[in-house]
Formats: sequence, structure tokens, C-alpha cells
Amino acid sequence: MRLKNRQVVLICIVAAFIFSSCDGTKSGPEDSDTYSIKIGEFPDINSAKDFRIKLNRNIADSSRIEKFSDNLYRVLLGKYKSSFGAGKNAYRLNANGLIRTYSIMKDRHETLDEFRNVLFVARYLGRPSVFSVDIFSKQTELIWSSQNESVISLNTSDDRSIAFVTTATSYGVRSNLPYVHGVSVYQLQREASVMNKLKDIGDCAQLYTYWENSDTFKVNVTSIDTIDSRKIHQNIFPFDLSGKLNKVSERKFNLVTDGFPLPPNRTPEYISPNNRFQFRTIATDSEYDCYIKDVQERSDVLVASSKRKVLDARWSDDGDYLFIITENSVLPVSPKKTQPNGELIVINAVQKKLIADFNSYRYSNILVHGNFLIFDERLNDLSRINIFDFVRNKIYYTLVITGGCGLVNLPM
Repeated sequence: MRLKNRQVVLICIVAAFIFSSCDGTKSGPEDSDTYSIKIGEFPDINSAKDFRIKLNRNIADSSRIEKFSDNLYRVLLGKYKSSFGAGKNAYRLNANGLIRTYSIMKDRHETLDEFRNVLFVARYLGRPSVFSVDIFSKQTELIWSSQNESVISLNTSDDRSIAFVTTATSYGVRSNLPYVHGVSVYQLQREASVMNKLKDIGDCAQLYTYWENSDTFKVNVTSIDTIDSRKIHQNIFPFDLSGKLNKVSERKFNLVTDGFPLPPNRTPEYISPNNRFQFRTIATDSEYDCYIKDVQERSDVLVASSKRKVLDARWSDDGDYLFIITENSVLPVSPKKTQPNGELIVINAVQKKLIADFNSYRYSNILVHGNFLIFDERLNDLSRINIFDFVRNKIYYTLVITGGCGLVNLPM
């Protein structure tokens, strides 16, 4: 008899779950650490249900209705770990015509869409500052500027939730030697719109920044000894994602025997994230041939050739597209006064096919952003940002601002 009662209770629980799932209505609070896509807002439950019925079948099945008050019901999609992840999927659904207007929700409140709003550097009142561009509306917004400091570099985390910003009070060249004065390191928390100073570093002769891995950001500063100019000191400041400064390391060089230490070369990503493809180059007499090895199909195909050496290579998130940057140089056939330039080559690895080849500019900073490749174009006094939709194989938008703009920095 007891067993029967337990079975009845179990059946009731399962039935309740099925009915609640079919209804798609929820009145409890959202998880505070998850993000959702809001695709509709209505004054009553029936209006929200009517809206769901008219959606694409797959979208309707994955959506849910949440009650926020007696007169407020919202239709939501998904649960994501980051605003960037939610925004990336929302933009894809919008581009494919599956949803119309949308916004990102966290803890029952609208929050910043960190996919849609991309950070970059441009001038405000003559000083390099932090801006954002909404890639949907193409509107720009000033995020942070200082009367006494100029932005030297801007580096965002993988999920775009934070950015490390290095600044200087002045920089230039004196007596044929570079100088950077008053270096400071900040962290921008995007969702909270808070800029925190992490460290005052001081003066140096060279500054460069980089992500050692997805969890560690490093600031490398090089200084010349004030007593013995042959001695070079290099300090490396590692910060974790919370902004905490970990142990600082130091290296010493002799200018006469070692030369001046230069930033390390980039390391191309030879293996795709899905481990299906491998990229390699072979140098011939006058060209560099680029091959894609497909482990799944057991093929090795020549996909592109360049007269310039490969400087860097990055993959799309799914590993199906490869982006190759060549070094900047002047080709032998070019006029003597031509400025060095390079190439940005886009490869469809699945089709083993070159789909785009940008040249005649200097390409240095690139950002793989969903189905967009965002990259700097520079030549002479020109500095602009291109947003390329590599799936549709077309330039989506070119950001041009008076005084120039760049993903990481401005030409110094």
C-alpha cells in the first residue's frame, strides 16, 4: 500500500512538471549568475502566449515566459554563463530573422550586451580614450577618458566582461630614445561600468601588454638604468582576472652584448580549436605556401600563397575558418617610397578555400567576435577598424573616426 502511494505521488510530480513545461511560465527569480535573452514584454500572460505561438517552432519550444509582476510578463530564451555568450547567440538569431528586437537580462534586470558593444581606442579632446561601438546601431559612445592620461593599450578578456587599460601621462622620443612617462594600469568592469586603478608603474622606455593565457594578463615594461645606460631592466607585472597583481618578475640585459629587448614575436595557432585542422607553411624561393591538413578527410591542401612571411594565425571559435596575418614589408617590385604593408588572408578550412585577401594596409590587431573578424587597417595617417562577416564573406561595417581608431591602441 505504501508503494502505491509513493507511485501516485511520483506520477503527480511528473505530471506537474510536464504541465509547467508546456505552459512555459515561471514566476521564480532568475539565477543571479546567469544571463538570458529577452525577446518580448507584455502586460498579461495571454499576450505573452500569443507572441510565443507566432515564433519559429524551434525558438518557441526553447523559450519560456516569466512573470515579473502582475502586469509584466517577459518571454526569455536560454541561460548563459556570460553576457557575451547570450549576446552572440541573440545577434545570430536576429541576423537569421528568427527574432526581432532583443536585450540581455541578468538577475531580472536588463544588462549590458557585451557582444553587441565592442570596445576600441579613439581620441577624445585630443587624448586616446576608451570608446564602445554598438555593432547593431553603429553608434559610438565614450566609455572612459582622463584629462591627464592617454590610453596606451586596451586588452579585453575572452568573454569581454573586463578590460585592462594601460595609460601614460606622456610619451615620445628624446635623443633617439623612446620614453613613456607616468604609466598606470586600470581594470574596466564593463557590466558595472567601473574603472579601477590597479597599479602605478612609473616611467619606462618601452611598454607592451599581452594575455599569457585566458586568466593572466601581463604588462611588460623596459627601463634603462639611470646610472649605467648599458644596463636594461625589464619588469613583468601579472594580473589575474579579478585585478589582483601577482609576483612581479625581473630580467636584466646588457645593451652592448644583448641589444635592446624587443617584444616577442606572435605565436601562430597551428591547430584548430576543434582539432580537425592543422595549418602549416612551406617557404619556397619567393613565396610562402599555406596548407590546411584535414585530419577527418585525411587531406593536405594548398589554400593560399604570399610573398610575405606569416606573422600570426587565428581560428574562428568553431575552428572552421582560419585568419592569417603576414608581416609588414615592401615588396621588391614596389616603388621605393612605398610604406611597408601586409596581408590578411581568410580561409574556409572546411571547403579548403581562400575566401578573402585584404592587402595594401598594415594589419596588426584582430579580434574574432562570433561570426565577425574585427581588425585594424593602418597606412600613413589612416587608422580605422573593419568589421568583416566571414560567414557571409562581406564587410559588415567600417568604423572611421576623426583622429583614427584602433582595437588595442592608436599609432604612436
